Amino acid sequence: MSMRKTNTKQLTAVKSIRKNGKKQYYFRYYCPDRKKDGVTKFANTEAEARVLREQVKEKQVLGPSAPAGASTPIYMVREEWLDMMQVRVDDGHLSQDTLDDYRNHHLSKLDPYEDQAVQTINSQMIREIFKGMVWDNGDPKSYSLKGKVYAQIKAMTEFAIKRGYLSGDHVARYLADAKPITVEPDEVHIPSEESVAKLIACSDEFWKPFFLMVASTGMRCGEAVALPWRNVRLNEGNRQPFIRIDRARKRRGSIGKPKTKKGIRELFLADQLAELFRQMPRHGELVFPLPEFQDKKLGIGRPYAPKRLRAENEYRLMSVENVCHNGLKITVDKNQIEWPGYNGRGAPRIKCLRHFAASKMIALGHDVVSVQRRLGHASAQTTLDIYSHLWERNKFQDEAQDMMRGLI
Repeated sequence: MSMRKTNTKQLTAVKSIRKNGKKQYYFRYYCPDRKKDGVTKFANTEAEARVLREQVKEKQVLGPSAPAGASTPIYMVREEWLDMMQVRVDDGHLSQDTLDDYRNHHLSKLDPYEDQAVQTINSQMIREIFKGMVWDNGDPKSYSLKGKVYAQIKAMTEFAIKRGYLSGDHVARYLADAKPITVEPDEVHIPSEESVAKLIACSDEFWKPFFLMVASTGMRCGEAVALPWRNVRLNEGNRQPFIRIDRARKRRGSIGKPKTKKGIRELFLADQLAELFRQMPRHGELVFPLPEFQDKKLGIGRPYAPKRLRAENEYRLMSVENVCHNGLKITVDKNQIEWPGYNGRGAPRIKCLRHFAASKMIALGHDVVSVQRRLGHASAQTTLDIYSHLWERNKFQDEAQDMMRGLI
């Protein structure tokens, strides 16, 4: 490799500038990897800028083998990326809860490596992170959770590329082969139609409309528990009854916007479900406020029935744990209903009803855009990542019938 001669026109002196009311230092240089002149590098202090300038100068002499700034610690790049994402939160393009998840649950997996250089982020490091992702009982966490961690590490790495810390092909060369399958077909637990029908038939007057609503509309549990009566439209002239989804319960118990912008939607109700809503008592603002449970930790076989709502509970939100433990688990255990992924320990997942709704739509021949809109996914690609195997299975079944037609 030929040696590159330093050109003072391509590497300027460190200068100061006031940016957004804050004094910063910068210099311009020629980037061998991008083959671009006039690239600007910013720093918070003059000393940091001079160190970066020396790294760039060395880079220009040695050539494109090592990007300037590749030795920057991971924690510095992570904080810069989180600061950039905070701007998106302030502009309303991202929720604060989502950014907190990035910081506390996804990128926190890099804590053991935070002092290492950003160029050391590779497939081996990510696989080590995945090995450490286990539950308290030792079971490995799902491919879906690992996929979220990988996605944020990749996003941070791509940010490092744009800032000139890494070469443009770093993701393709060092990260791509560590990407987990976002959702394995076996991981999408879909209960049988018989199990769902038995669940609804055996549920009491409080839980029956709740389970039927989630199974027939595919709404998220957080959207269901935050549903207010004002969004239940049962008498709108000649229009079919529907519910409007414009808010959801957040992880910390507050009410906010749905998970995605596409989550704001209207879902039509079947006549049977609309009739159940008409018969329900209206205790307060919420359609499904927190009932008065006999015990927060009810065991198998313990007597259970929904009690009259206490006055202080009329406006209290249920959590996903309330739904799974005090509603779904007790009904499933009491009536011995088969539920995918549940063996009597812990609690069955309410999200299985959402998967059931999606699978039924696909079996009825709805396209990916219709399923995406009903579920409130951000994009059709998200829907395909989760349920593409159901379309393939449905297609193969139809093809089998078509191939036999006319033969016998």
